[in-house]
Amino acid sequence: MPRKSRGMKERNYVLKRRFQHRIALLFPSTYEASLSSLGYQIIYYYLNSFSDVFAERVISGEGEPVSIETNTPLGKFDLILATAHYELDYEEIVSSLLKAGIEPFAEKRNWPPLILGGPVITANPSPMAKIADAFFLGEFEASGDSFVNSLSHLNRGEKEEFLESFSDVRGALTLFKRRREIARVSDLDSAFFPIAQLQNEDVEPVWGRSFMLETARGCGRGCLFCLEAAVSGPRRERSINKMKKMIEEGLEENGVSKVTFFSLSFFDSSAGDELLNALIDMGIEGSIPSVRADAINEERARMIREIGQKTVAIAPETGKEGLRERIGKRISDERILEAARALAKYGLSVKLYYMFGLPGEEKDDLDAIASQVAEIKSMMGKKGKVKVSANPFIPKPLTPMWKQGMMPLDELRRRAKYIKDKLRGIAEVEIYDPRIAWKQYEININGEDAYKLIIEGALKKVRSDANW
Repeated sequence: MPRKSRGMKERNYVLKRRFQHRIALLFPSTYEASLSSLGYQIIYYYLNSFSDVFAERVISGEGEPVSIETNTPLGKFDLILATAHYELDYEEIVSSLLKAGIEPFAEKRNWPPLILGGPVITANPSPMAKIADAFFLGEFEASGDSFVNSLSHLNRGEKEEFLESFSDVRGALTLFKRRREIARVSDLDSAFFPIAQLQNEDVEPVWGRSFMLETARGCGRGCLFCLEAAVSGPRRERSINKMKKMIEEGLEENGVSKVTFFSLSFFDSSAGDELLNALIDMGIEGSIPSVRADAINEERARMIREIGQKTVAIAPETGKEGLRERIGKRISDERILEAARALAKYGLSVKLYYMFGLPGEEKDDLDAIASQVAEIKSMMGKKGKVKVSANPFIPKPLTPMWKQGMMPLDELRRRAKYIKDKLRGIAEVEIYDPRIAWKQYEININGEDAYKLIIEGALKKVRSDANW
């Protein structure tokens, strides 16, 4: 039965009285973001499906790091698991250790052990090599059983014994096993997935209150810059019948009337259309992730409107076909405009994602972004809004474009200002701070020496925390 936790109107949280291993799941962002993190919830419910394991949530950046479930301090746990989605999460993780009075350097820290995972760790664990005791590369459910088995060696004060046991887990990276392998789930239908998910009556998650459903994992499109595709590997899909059943159960179990879909390329199979039609037949709201422009047509725009979604995100990435082709995003200008026309016909707004500072980018490419946005704006009419998110190109390890390097910070700032000026009066524009973008790149290129940047940033966070 759904339960409500103390101090907040939460639903479906876990409490245990008897267990052998107490694990902290450290989330390096806000509580609201944790409610919308499907990966975080998968690990939470997976570990708690074992009777002798009690996994509790600890949210960074919110004062003293203690668990939500029992108010237990971070340092009192047997093990800390943390997931990093981008490089600046490292500072949040270390600042939580510092606030908890836990030694941040692995070689000096006896207890509790710290294991890190997540997309950026899978791509390049070296920046956290001096801080983490071990890493997990890939998808946790793929090796969850063997991970839980390794906990039999988790005895306080005997860290090396546990890490040696953990080394046998597929996807583990430790001093005892240097060979890197990425653990991946082969069959999503048989993989663990939580039907009951964390809900809060008082706190609105990033994507709104809904049942979250991952329709597919991985991507075969081959965009040369994409970290998510490089980390998640080949595309794998859940069967349509399995997903329809999950939706029915998930809506009831979570007390919601909306489904949020997760996928790198939602319409890459017929399941996308069938799922939207199923929601329409049920009278249920839905939300789909960013979609490729070449996947949008009038029928799909109609279905998106019928499930209650008001804005569709598409990513042209650049304003000109030539540059788009060179980064592996093979979509024509005309196809992007056709998608915009289809969305406009059904009164949908659009959010456009672009990159700037790409290798070989010229001033004409930036002008083409403004021209493309202006043309799309003219199609949308008075009801349809156009928003633009422009982000500096950040080369990511494991992707084919990692070796391309990043444009100097001063030049990125000039280009950011140029784009903003060109789009003034045409569309609402968000520019990702080039300084923050460059810091992510700097952390990666510094390898193990990046700990200096990470520790410095973490100390600043600790000092600036008003609750500390």
